[in-house]
Amino acid sequence: MQQIVMPPKNANKNDQDITMICHLLGFCGFIMPILHIGAPLLFWLWKKDTSEDLDRHGREVINFQLSWTIYFFIATVLCIILIGFVLLGILAISWVILVIIGALAAKRGELYRYPLTIRFFSPEP
Repeated sequence: MQQIVMPPKNANKNDQDITMICHLLGFCGFIMPILHIGAPLLFWLWKKDTSEDLDRHGREVINFQLSWTIYFFIATVLCIILIGFVLLGILAISWVILVIIGALAAKRGELYRYPLTIRFFSPEP
């Protein structure tokens, strides 16, 4: 699978750090399950007006977290017929890897477009 990376839009060091944090806040879900959506969402809402890059990254992160939450829910339901257990494992490993890839791309000043993501919030305002 080929990763899709958007070119940077005047990214500076501070913006790169802030956008990387937005991606990594998804890991707050390990502390409390709903925080994988809540932490990046609150961070994005707080900082989106200060940086165009953060607004773009924030939309992508929220879309990704919401989409994968739906996929995890479907896999959980499919545990009734046992296939869900395999899907949950694949989804969990993929989720961790994709968040790390997104954070590293943000650190380079690039917008990583997560695969299999439903666009609840449009990528560009």
